[in-house]
Amino acid sequence: MLGVYLMIFAASNAGDVLPVSELPEPAKIVGNPKGSTIALGPELEAITEAVGSRMRCPVCQGSSVSASPSEMARNMKAQVKEMLADGYTEEQIFLYFEASYGEFVRLEPKKEGMKWGVWLLPLFAGIVGLLSIVGVLRRYLASSLPTSDDSQNAEMVEYEAELLRVRALVSGEAVSDAG
Repeated sequence: MLGVYLMIFAASNAGDVLPVSELPEPAKIVGNPKGSTIALGPELEAITEAVGSRMRCPVCQGSSVSASPSEMARNMKAQVKEMLADGYTEEQIFLYFEASYGEFVRLEPKKEGMKWGVWLLPLFAGIVGLLSIVGVLRRYLASSLPTSDDSQNAEMVEYEAELLRVRALVSGEAVSDAG
């Protein structure tokens, strides 16, 4: 077992990418299959695509194994399919490839330890942004609404008195000029 890790470590430190054909048997790295075997067919293809879409191609590095056109990605996808058919779980498959390529092979980092920040930071930033917008809008609306001070109230009283006098004149009633 130690020899397997030393071989992988030496290749990864040399900057080489191990071809899938040179990877050790899955059982030597992740143990025996823990899942149930999947028969060849559409279900196996769908699960292979799902796992491959969450696995980074070591050659393209920006693409998933499912989307990459490289030979390495095709070989990795075939290895994933074979491991699924043999009964390996998705987690065992990821651990197998992580032993060779590191955790970088995961397109989505694990949700554990400090990596929670990768998942929570966008949510936190969105909440802070939303609260900032609400605060700015409240201040803007509060400053644009008319304030009720005494001078405005006095003007309103005069306006209402004048309005009553004009209505009375229009309707033909006599109005005493009290003001």
